[in-house]
Amino acid sequence: MKLRAVIIITFLSIGFTSYSQKGLISKEEAIQDINTMQKYIEEIHPNAYAYKSKEIIDNLYEMVKNKIKDSISIYELYNYASFLTANYGCGHLSTIFPNSWNRENHLVVPFTIEISNQKVYVKKIIDGYGIFENAEVININGVPINEIIDTMLVSRSGEALHFKKEMVKYYFPNLLYSIYGFDNKYEVQFKQDNTIKTLVLDEIDYKSYLKMLNGEENNISDFSVKYLMEKNLCIIDFRKFSDLERFKTFLDTVFNNIKRDSINNLIIDLRNNLGGNSALGDELFQYISKTDFKQYDKTILKVSSHLKKLWTSYYLPLGIIDSMTVNKLLNLPNGMIVRTDTVFNYDDEIIKLKEISNKFNGNVYVLTSNNTFSSAADFAWCFKHYNMGKIVGEETGGWGFCYGDNVYAELPNSRLPINVSCKLFYNIGATETSTHGVIPDFQVKSENALDYVIKIIEKNE
Repeated sequence: MKLRAVIIITFLSIGFTSYSQKGLISKEEAIQDINTMQKYIEEIHPNAYAYKSKEIIDNLYEMVKNKIKDSISIYELYNYASFLTANYGCGHLSTIFPNSWNRENHLVVPFTIEISNQKVYVKKIIDGYGIFENAEVININGVPINEIIDTMLVSRSGEALHFKKEMVKYYFPNLLYSIYGFDNKYEVQFKQDNTIKTLVLDEIDYKSYLKMLNGEENNISDFSVKYLMEKNLCIIDFRKFSDLERFKTFLDTVFNNIKRDSINNLIIDLRNNLGGNSALGDELFQYISKTDFKQYDKTILKVSSHLKKLWTSYYLPLGIIDSMTVNKLLNLPNGMIVRTDTVFNYDDEIIKLKEISNKFNGNVYVLTSNNTFSSAADFAWCFKHYNMGKIVGEETGGWGFCYGDNVYAELPNSRLPINVSCKLFYNIGATETSTHGVIPDFQVKSENALDYVIKIIEKNE
């Protein structure tokens, strides 16, 4: 998305609320953190200025630093930092929302939103307000909703606009607080049935908001399974690519049950999956692929002291990477850019299919949304490349040619966390022109994708 200059100016012109006199960061400390952030990004990222020139980014840094006149809160610094990281144009390069939010008792808007055709609608709302789902939101506390959304989009990282919108929807109450200071009071103007009404809404606690956003199963597992025997169907709800060893056990159990019960249809639901460890995708492909496979044609990595620290202090103890691989990295000079297949002998090799007794040979459907990102989008890309089944839903948020594999760093004074990409991925069959997500075989709204597939199955049975 090409950011409009007027929106950038609007964002930097907002007089961010001074939320608390406690925990303020001095002007000098804030500017040091901003400078350190740019330094970290240049050290870690393989090509920090791939989407925007260094001159443009440098000018934005100067604009931000000139805006800081006095001590600021952690939320104000987050606004500036997230604005800067978003402007690099890399979806995996982002500022993480302050951890202090989860320790504070914030009262937020009692509704979630949907963004469609330049308008904002209520998606879900707590009962009893006299406003129904799909009511159009006009303004909040006197601020036009289009201005709110445009301002939020400027600070959301992502290659694709549709993914940025998903991030705005998810962080909507957080950003209302960090950008506008909206907390505990919400006067909202709605348009419903061609009638405009203004209501002062009772706020709700943030946990209740998340429950409303994610449904009753707010604490759902990273991966779970449901069997619909009457439809000859198994549904794997895959929320996160994490915990490889537990996932292996999970898959073996699921596909044993599928074979035992002669289930012929499988749905892999990635609509709420933002990614993680792509090795989980390799394990799942062992059960559904008809041929040897690999998810990536080529992976480029930049060596840095930050990456060395991550691998030695985190990946190695967890067994994610072995000591031989870590030692190879430690012997490389910082700043060096290498292909992982030539140096580490992994990531880009063809993966041979294993001899497994519970391999699945039926119909496979993958559900995607604009929120399907990172390793989840890579999985969908590989699934489509090898023609393993059909994809139903919306274009994924992650591209076929993109940066990823985050290195976590903290700014020295605020301890504000940032994520920075350290690799460039070429998904299988992707080129430098593959700057788009996975296009589904059947394009439908993600919320309707499951029902759409079930109707296909019922028709074919």
